[in-house]
Amino acid sequence: EAGPIDETILNDVHKQSGVVYEQLRATSPETCLKIDSFRELAAERFVQGSSKTRAIMDVLDFAVVLHGQNEREDKQTRKSTGEPYITHPVEVATSLMGRSPYEDVPETYLSKKYDFELILSALIHDVVEDVRWGNVDGEDWLPIINQMLAPYDQEFPGLASQVQLNVEALTDYRKTKDGIPPAIRDVLYNCDLVGYRAQAL
Repeated sequence: EAGPIDETILNDVHKQSGVVYEQLRATSPETCLKIDSFRELAAERFVQGSSKTRAIMDVLDFAVVLHGQNEREDKQTRKSTGEPYITHPVEVATSLMGRSPYEDVPETYLSKKYDFELILSALIHDVVEDVRWGNVDGEDWLPIINQMLAPYDQEFPGLASQVQLNVEALTDYRKTKDGIPPAIRDVLYNCDLVGYRAQAL
């Protein structure tokens, strides 16, 4: 069962969602266009209103709020572009659904598997790696992420634990080039296509 801290954080994230999106629309309309495009793509790939689409939207909102209110000032925007940091995970997740986030990346090189668990993992992996919110930082996020996905575990058994394993592999891949599952290599390949340092490939 969730602890009181986990539930409080999830409730706070939910309450802050509207505010963070308003701030994004005012300060970075290009990022909001990418997020809106991702939402439409997810509904197309997984059917509007389906459980998979709802889970993707929950994780997306969670990531948008936490990156938008990250207390680590050096991780609020990407150094290479100045864009809000949420742009990167959205781009990676978009590429995993077979659509290129950039005109110069041919879609023939992108994943056509539309792996639900990996898409969730791509959206959220930088929360564990880069976000500090109050006393929560690093691996402290893992049980909170598990609790957020718990409502979907009955329909998709083992979803929360698999996403956690994927996130751990994504955040640890710089430390070792060995033992990375092929599915995670697929994510790293797509990360590389959007300018991420996929050192494990």
